[in-house]
Amino acid sequence: MNSYPSTVALKLKKILFAAKEIYRTVKERFITLPDRWRVVIISFLIALLYIGPIILGSSGGLYGDDLHFHIDRVRGLANIWQSPVNFQSFYKVGLGINFFYPYLTYYPYYLLYAVFRDFYTSWIIYLYFLTSLTYLIAYFSSFKILASRQTAHLFALFYTFAAYRLGNFLIRFAAGELVAITFLPLVFCGLYLILRGSCKRWYYLSFGLTLIIYSHILSFVLTAVLVAFIYLTAIWFTDKRLTRSIYLGLAGLAALAMGSFQFFPMLEQLSYQHLNVPGKLFEHFDVKPLKEIISFALSNNLYQHTFGLAVLLSLFLLLVFVKKFQREDYYILTLTLALIILETPLGNSFPVLGETIQFMWRLNAYITLLALFLITKFLGQSHFKNHRAYLILLIFLMFIHNNACYKTFDGANRYPANPVGELSSRNNLKKLTNSVMMMDYANHSENREREIYDMDSKVHHRVFISGSAEQLESKAKFTNTYSYFTIDNPAAETQNVDLPLFHYKGQVISLDGKTIPVSLNPISGSAMIQLPPGMHEITATYQYTPLAKTAFLSSLLSLAATLLYVVYVNSRITFTLTGWKKQRSFIRSMRKRSFQKCLFR
Repeated sequence: MNSYPSTVALKLKKILFAAKEIYRTVKERFITLPDRWRVVIISFLIALLYIGPIILGSSGGLYGDDLHFHIDRVRGLANIWQSPVNFQSFYKVGLGINFFYPYLTYYPYYLLYAVFRDFYTSWIIYLYFLTSLTYLIAYFSSFKILASRQTAHLFALFYTFAAYRLGNFLIRFAAGELVAITFLPLVFCGLYLILRGSCKRWYYLSFGLTLIIYSHILSFVLTAVLVAFIYLTAIWFTDKRLTRSIYLGLAGLAALAMGSFQFFPMLEQLSYQHLNVPGKLFEHFDVKPLKEIISFALSNNLYQHTFGLAVLLSLFLLLVFVKKFQREDYYILTLTLALIILETPLGNSFPVLGETIQFMWRLNAYITLLALFLITKFLGQSHFKNHRAYLILLIFLMFIHNNACYKTFDGANRYPANPVGELSSRNNLKKLTNSVMMMDYANHSENREREIYDMDSKVHHRVFISGSAEQLESKAKFTNTYSYFTIDNPAAETQNVDLPLFHYKGQVISLDGKTIPVSLNPISGSAMIQLPPGMHEITATYQYTPLAKTAFLSSLLSLAATLLYVVYVNSRITFTLTGWKKQRSFIRSMRKRSFQKCLFR
């Protein structure tokens, strides 16, 4: 009668025993691995835990205020190595987004999309590896400074699960800033090494800044300003100031040289003509009273672009360790609090800063980095000496993370679909990418009352006689690299015609197979050509300018030179007494001994 329950219990016991043996075997093999491989495996596991709630909560949808923009950016990278402008994205008007928004670190997302042909699947995979990379960079950057594996893991865990990082893609889908946040620890690791460590490791700072350049220009500008401020205020407390300053300058120049492929084409286009450059959006730069900042952080309200509960608790916990503070700890805490104050109405006293970064809460990236680094430094020394403590911390961070994800997705699904910020079954790709007309970096129309009308004419591919409202009969066809028009000029003479395209330097127009001059009509902000009478075939495309090609070569050569320096510095074959000088000394001593033997024989 009781044989069945006993059989089930026996099977469960065997399963538990087998699971225990598997765990023991895996643990033993894991411990025998080199440290760097263990960190890599941990980063993969942490990334899996990170994206789990996102996959479960999103139900196959992507969300974020800038989603329409960044999805079209991905589509526009299909022909980036052939032409800087794509005619299939951004309403097929030839908008030169790739001149002004970095794409190198965003390009893997396109490669994944090219394989899977699905924006959601590609994004989840891209986010997974980006999260793993964030953990790795945070770990190794912290380890370089503190030389403690426990503390490095602690910082990497905190930083990866930071609320501001989560909000950047969950609320805003700010892909560029999300990627830039990944490389911030590397930048400040490089700065620390120049200020307090080995100046010859300046390339950490260079690589960090370069990667941010190719991720988000505004983040680079803000980071560079903060790096300069920290250096100018901290250099007086170090030795070898001139040497350190030279290496800092070298790091900055190397970063600019490696990033020249992004900078020079952008500056070339900005100087070529007047464009609609994004400016300040609000007079108050979205500042908040300190009470609200603390309240939003306490509730971990991602919609308010907060630095989050973990950072707030870290700032309070630092009061416990204040007696153990050294001079640099006081400096980091003071800088963190100063950045928080800039997010209050007092930040309006610095209008240049507000107009540059548009939103003061962008400072949360640096508040998060500095506060979490400082608290992990002391927690790692005092309280996190075993794996159980790390497990408790991971559970705590996972709870905050899961709760934030649930609230965000629940709020998104409770209301009607956001046409500009949702890609799902209720708001498909066509609706998303046609939801709003992008005016950023478009040609400026002198007649501002007609600017929206001129943009609408381009979107609907209407061809007009320049300076008039007379529309010509035309047909349009588009590929990634080319736009084709068949236009009928009924007049008896050649006329200036506005094509429904924007105009940037490098644009090439062909009339019946022959290249013709093209210019900008400043009134309508359109590419303008001279069209002879009759029916004609017009082809438009773009080529990289000579300056862009030179900048690309400069970036490659600068990267190669920096990598050679890295190999030279880290090579065991150095020009010191442990290298060829030691060997030469040994050879000389052998010759001397041989000579003495011959002399006294």
